[in-house]
Amino acid sequence: MSSEITKHHVIESILDNESITDGLEDGDAQHIIQWCLEKVETFPQDEALAEYSRRLIQQARTVTKIAIHIQDGDDLSLIKRRFQKLTTDSAKQQSFMGLLNNQLPLNEYIHALLKIADGVI
Repeated sequence: MSSEITKHHVIESILDNESITDGLEDGDAQHIIQWCLEKVETFPQDEALAEYSRRLIQQARTVTKIAIHIQDGDDLSLIKRRFQKLTTDSAKQQSFMGLLNNQLPLNEYIHALLKIADGVI
């Protein structure tokens, strides 16, 4: 029962923390928040939940910042530098940077970033 309370507390803190997705439209932000909530719900260990949620929120903020750079049409070198905070896997970096040439809707980039973040968390 205490794990549910702990998870509940983390979920509430994610829902109350607007800085996680600050700068994104609600629809785009919702993808990131939903990802965070799903990760917390499926996390199996009570002891490490606080550390896990800290890393999770940090990754979500990184995804948000990359999405904002894409949304604002920022220079690719800036996006690449920020992306390196998400993962140091050069193949994933090259693959994602290649996606940027496709002029996809922002939510598709967010979806791709969250898939990459799944492997890092």
